[in-house]
Amino acid sequence: MTAMEISNLLSAQTGELYRNVLLFRGECCELWRSSGRVLGEFGKIYTPNEKAEIESILREGFNTLIKQMNGRTGNNGETEKWIKEILSSLDSSTSGLIDRIDINLDTILSDELLTATDDFINDVRQFNCRLEPGNIYQAIRNVWIMNTLQLYFGRDIAHTQSIFAYSMLYPYTDNINDNIGINGKKKADFNFKLKGWLEGDDPKYSDQYEEQVRWLVKKISADYPREKFPCVHESVLLIYNAQIKSHIQQNPVNGLPEEDILEISFEKGGTSVLADGFLVNGGMDLDEQKFCFSFGTFLQIDDDLQDVETDLKNKHKTLYSSIAGKTPLDNEVNRLVNYMNSVLERDLGNGRTRNEPLRDLIRNSCNLLILDAVRKNNKYFSDAYLAEMEQYSPVGFAFYTGLEKDLKSKITDKYKHRFTLDTFSQCLRTIINEYY
Repeated sequence: MTAMEISNLLSAQTGELYRNVLLFRGECCELWRSSGRVLGEFGKIYTPNEKAEIESILREGFNTLIKQMNGRTGNNGETEKWIKEILSSLDSSTSGLIDRIDINLDTILSDELLTATDDFINDVRQFNCRLEPGNIYQAIRNVWIMNTLQLYFGRDIAHTQSIFAYSMLYPYTDNINDNIGINGKKKADFNFKLKGWLEGDDPKYSDQYEEQVRWLVKKISADYPREKFPCVHESVLLIYNAQIKSHIQQNPVNGLPEEDILEISFEKGGTSVLADGFLVNGGMDLDEQKFCFSFGTFLQIDDDLQDVETDLKNKHKTLYSSIAGKTPLDNEVNRLVNYMNSVLERDLGNGRTRNEPLRDLIRNSCNLLILDAVRKNNKYFSDAYLAEMEQYSPVGFAFYTGLEKDLKSKITDKYKHRFTLDTFSQCLRTIINEYY
């Protein structure tokens, strides 16, 4: 899309909330710039013996999984039975695994989380049973972020229609906006209608896909009437605006300054989780808004690190794709780690005892995501840095890559016809019934 098309698509109905976003974005950019490029706190260092123990447990669990799955048809009548048998076998072969990995899953892993995820999958099945697994995973990731925010606000973890609708908007809008095969005019037409629906108007949809997007927007309004919860709708319009602005990152003709990339990235990530917060809690004070926005910024930068290869291929400019291949990404990943630690200590630390388990869960989970991104994109890092970061990984990078390949060739590709939405949903129910 052209700069003029992007400008015309932006919504002006973001109220006073946009002033807060500009404030948060400025503070986060300043904190990013002041974050050091020498690696700070990054969790547990695993000894060679600890890695060997974890690798042995994982390999035994993988071999057990292969053995249990061979010869099983996965017909609907026996799906639950063989899932129980597989889980029982895995439970004995992977005993003690979680205790060896520094992640604090007890903070969030509960029957409520599994039930909420199961409820989400049920709604996906009814809404679009043909949705691709990658799209479902993208939506579930946002569901889990919103579940994390439910803990932050002291709420019970539960599935809601607004959580479903907002999370499903991600794959539906990204499938248009991030598709390099769709021309700018079609993207602009789609987003013009999306803006109308988000603002409370009702432009006519052109096909079933647009009808589904319109329906999702309506579900948000059903949970949060516009007149009673204006900030909820303003927050969703803010992430819409940020996504529109991010089109500037797609193959810019004259390049894009690092400061512009930082502001666009932070606004996109920050407003995403800001909207999560409003949709979970209905309203937030300034400190809660600041945490949600800041949380979203480092999730966005981590996503950009994960996607550096794809962004390079598609000529999308992010903090990482702009320099990848020209200079090692070592220092910029260190900066991400230090920035994340500063945000979490500022908003969830400093003696806030109630929030410390949540802080540690977020930090340790994001550390694992960063390690995975470094491993996966290893050619963009120095050998010395890869060796340094591998110390913090529960398993060796080579082991992880080999296990990933085996998983794909021996399970994902071979048995993918069995893993439907129904199978996944039944698996979650079985886990809930067996272990909780």
